[in-house]
Amino acid sequence: MLVMTTDSKRPLSPHLQVYRLPMTALMSISHRASGAVLVVGTVMAGLWLITAAFAPAYFDMIMALANTPIGTIVMFGFSFALYYHMCNGIRHMFWDLGFLFKLKNAAIANWVVLLSAAALTSMTWWCACAWQG
Repeated sequence: MLVMTTDSKRPLSPHLQVYRLPMTALMSISHRASGAVLVVGTVMAGLWLITAAFAPAYFDMIMALANTPIGTIVMFGFSFALYYHMCNGIRHMFWDLGFLFKLKNAAIANWVVLLSAAALTSMTWWCACAWQG
């Protein structure tokens, strides 16, 4: 019979609270999460187009919601997820070709992905705000 004592303050098995995930693992998890965000955002964009074509009253309601601060935050998040997913996908393409496997190169690529996504999102919103007036 196996008897386990609980005198120890250590966890019985390793958990995420114990270990610090490497940046590459966090980027992989974020890539999957951004893909899920893009699915939801694409469905919302499709509904926006459908209401624009067939239901002007609902379209006005969606546009009123999109022009609120929360709507702006959601659209900003969607655009960041789009650029992040794209940049991380390009990094994965380099991995598929056999490049950037050394730890130092992978670490640099992580930061390039994050900074590129942030720069592309910023440029998009700067252009959108400048165009709006």
